[in-house]
Amino acid sequence: MHRFRKNNFINSWRLGIGLMTARERKMMFSLFFFVLAVGSIEMIAVYSVAPFFKFILSGGDMGGVPEVLDNFLKNKSETTLIWIYAGVPAFLLLFSFLSSVAMSWVVLRFGIGRWQRISRDIVSLVQNVDSGWHSKVNASEVVRVFFQDTQYFARDFVMFTLTSLADIVVIIVLMFLLFFTLPWQGIVFFIVIGAAIVFVVAISRPRLTAYSEVGREMANEMNVKYGELLRGYKDIRYSLKPQWFDRSIDLTVLTASQTHMKLNLWGKVPPQFINFLSQFSLLMIVLIMYGAGMPLAEIAASIAILGIVASRALPVANRLAVNLGKYWQVHPFLLGLTELQEELLSCQIESNGSNAPSCRNMAWNSVALKLDNFSIAGANRASLRNIDIKLEKGGLFGLVGPSGGGKTSLIDVLMALSNTSPSAVSLDGIQLSELDISSYRGCISYVPQTPFLVDGSILQNIALGVPEADVDMDLVRECVKKSGLVEVVDSLPEGIHASVGDFGGRFSGGQRQRVAIARALYKKPKMLLLDEATSALDGKMEDAMRVLFEDLSRDLIVFLVSHRYKVLENAKEIFVLDHGEVIEQGSYRDLISANGAFWRMISLGEEESHLPQEEMNEKDI
Repeated sequence: MHRFRKNNFINSWRLGIGLMTARERKMMFSLFFFVLAVGSIEMIAVYSVAPFFKFILSGGDMGGVPEVLDNFLKNKSETTLIWIYAGVPAFLLLFSFLSSVAMSWVVLRFGIGRWQRISRDIVSLVQNVDSGWHSKVNASEVVRVFFQDTQYFARDFVMFTLTSLADIVVIIVLMFLLFFTLPWQGIVFFIVIGAAIVFVVAISRPRLTAYSEVGREMANEMNVKYGELLRGYKDIRYSLKPQWFDRSIDLTVLTASQTHMKLNLWGKVPPQFINFLSQFSLLMIVLIMYGAGMPLAEIAASIAILGIVASRALPVANRLAVNLGKYWQVHPFLLGLTELQEELLSCQIESNGSNAPSCRNMAWNSVALKLDNFSIAGANRASLRNIDIKLEKGGLFGLVGPSGGGKTSLIDVLMALSNTSPSAVSLDGIQLSELDISSYRGCISYVPQTPFLVDGSILQNIALGVPEADVDMDLVRECVKKSGLVEVVDSLPEGIHASVGDFGGRFSGGQRQRVAIARALYKKPKMLLLDEATSALDGKMEDAMRVLFEDLSRDLIVFLVSHRYKVLENAKEIFVLDHGEVIEQGSYRDLISANGAFWRMISLGEEESHLPQEEMNEKDI
């Protein structure tokens, strides 16, 4: 990718074309010929007006008309000739207009289709990326790439590439038509226009390059800072000097706005310069013709033809100059999108695809995780080593350990969110690499400490992704009851349809966790993974959830990560993880009796109140 980092026309072209599929390149090649045909029709239509003007200005003396056409027209009356000279261009102009509208629609559809396709591809890649990638990137910057860079690829590169190709064809066709009618005047006019385009692109290129790169950096910064402001407004407001954040945002916005102003300025100067130069060249051509002794009527007819050509050539030349400059402007965005795509591709989790056996119809009696050594590149997490655990249906399993001990990494591997998952995880004795990973994930429910809630209703968050018409309301009510949400729902005027707010901001932490638990139950999983899922619940509700998880463990695999050890009192087996290694495992009572790491964690006073009194008495003795 380093070979494309230099911002120039060729690299922008290569990056843009490289982001297309082989099928899209063929479609674009075919579309070019369609655009070429429409551009040629438009030029013929525009130029067909010239004979009419020449006929009027010369007093009916056309001269130089081909013999076949002259024989056809010589016996026609003046009125008939005017209708012919006016009617044919009118028909061609109407046909050209309809063709141009059709071309614009096709080009727009093609560009929008590429936008949708690349967005779908990146979303699909993110869904299957190794969890370590998420710990290395800034989510706000990635969101900006999703939103802005994909637009620059589809809206700007794809569309203005086709438009530029059409504009080049238009200018070439105009040159030939004009050279055929007014040889030396046409040469002078197009030399001036061509020189103007080259000059404008040359002086604007370095500025567009610099400003576009700064603009992209400022867009990243604004995305990050506004996100931090919305997520951390309390911490910022009550920090020692909250004004520093205001000044930081203000400086970023100032730089971004000034850069945007300069980009717009350099977008407006080229067409204005080309207009000036073309008008000046027409004036010079008139003076040259007059100085050469040409009759005024012939000068008027020639300038009329040049004026007709200029009326079409100038907008095309302006647009072409701007579009050519955009190749330098879009380079940072195409490069960023390409780098994101390649980075995601390099971090994909291998899968056998949908052709592999599905996990949905398997018994799910056990899930085993076995790996010798594993670390997440670039992530600030403990490496996992010498892991050999087995989770079974019919009992609650727990995972405990100090912060940073590797619990999240272990859960990620177990959830098939890591490159090592296919070889490390097995279901009912069959390695995950031999099964359909997508179906494996589809059988798992996961409840994190800080659940993700969409800005929608409680119902939408419980039946996440299910169309409202397809929601099983009986199952929703059952999940609401089991998760202890009944009182919350009944207390709201809108009930189950009440909005939870952005990121669940209208609910407390405990209420958000209960919504997430209800969502997990609605999925009817084969395995339930709970990562500090009761950390925000009060004692009474936590006891209720403990009973619920123990009941669920009779029919499915339940694996609970917690620092609140009371919920694990009746666990079939608890794994104690420290520095990425299982240093103890056994039942709650066995681990207490062993007087090892588990007991030491409890004896710190963190959870002493949760110890069964008889165990505390034994230890005191």
